Amino acid sequence: MIEKRSAAAHLPLSRWRVLVPRPCGAAARSAAEVLKASATPVCTPLIRICPPSDAGEALRTAAAKIRSYDWVIVTSVPGADRLLEVVGDPSRLRAVAAIGPATARRFTDVGKAVDLLPKRYVAEGLLEEFVGVPPARALLARSAEAREALPVGLGALGWEVDVVAAYRTERVRLSKAEKSAVLACDAVLLTSPSVVHSYCEQLPPPRGLVASIGPITSAAAHECGLPVDVEASDHTFSGLLAALEAHAPSLRTTFSAPLRAS
Repeated sequence: MIEKRSAAAHLPLSRWRVLVPRPCGAAARSAAEVLKASATPVCTPLIRICPPSDAGEALRTAAAKIRSYDWVIVTSVPGADRLLEVVGDPSRLRAVAAIGPATARRFTDVGKAVDLLPKRYVAEGLLEEFVGVPPARALLARSAEAREALPVGLGALGWEVDVVAAYRTERVRLSKAEKSAVLACDAVLLTSPSVVHSYCEQLPPPRGLVASIGPITSAAAHECGLPVDVEASDHTFSGLLAALEAHAPSLRTTFSAPLRAS
């Protein structure tokens, strides 16, 4: 009798263990995507989202005068969540720019259209879209650890930009069992520089494949001496997983991911 393998067995990531290092909330959505790829998500958050050092006072002050801003620029999902929480009524926002589709959905889900979504989901991509837009006054709600490329670039274009830390990230300390689970993964997904730094502080380079969500995250990995095997061209979690799936067939063994040489 000829044994029939399931369709899942032929998928690129079938039976792979894939690290999902995102904070709670985002991790659940990401894990569902990994499961759809017939891989096993290993949900071990390496960072958590925390209030900024001023407990959100600067964001609340900005929200109180939100109509004075021609644009509100948001560079992450947590930033969108914090901003919408303090603004209350999203119709008070005049024009909104979001760095990527997941961030944009936070606004469209509450009935606020996003006026600008860049082709490249990085700060430089967002800045490119503002070239040629008449200089105006903008509120930039972002992580306390964010790079300066966007506010500096906008300033050079003549914009008046108020930069507000909507949140900060904090590294999660892993238990011995969690470290063992991470090191047993066939693929490690790096979703931000903060995730990279938390990983490299606590763990040796993985033996499995390393996939990065984009060039900024890859640069952080290289600075820490962490090799990157795959970089997503679409800088979203879905794009990251798709890049790993596309890369996997040339390297995988029958039912497990290739391990990096010790």
